Amino acid sequence: MRPDSIAKLAVAFAVVSVGASCATSKIVSSNVQHVVKGQPMDTSGLSQAVASDTHDMEANLAVLRRKVAEAYAQLRTNVQKRWGQNDAKMAERTVYVKYTQGYKSRVITDSITERSRWRRSMRRTRVAA
Repeated sequence: MRPDSIAKLAVAFAVVSVGASCATSKIVSSNVQHVVKGQPMDTSGLSQAVASDTHDMEANLAVLRRKVAEAYAQLRTNVQKRWGQNDAKMAERTVYVKYTQGYKSRVITDSITERSRWRRSMRRTRVAA
């Protein structure tokens, strides 16, 4: 699975999960309509709705984490097929890895290293000026 496919899958799943059936939103919407009509708010079901939504979101998040882990494992497998077990590079917190051309080429950018290179070049530019 391609990295952009992973991102699209994650976004689509999140949108569907949030927008599907939020009991809290339904109660709040109903209360807004009551207030607009001059009627009192009914908060009796709000705590149950929040608990239900919390449970649903936790379940959806667990499914999302599992699917992302599966997609990441598939990516690692594809990379290892092309680059070998010891040379497979995967993204980390500060390292961006982009594979192109069917995993035949890649770009690896370490944001901390790049930031320090940029700072060094800026110092040299100031000194030279």
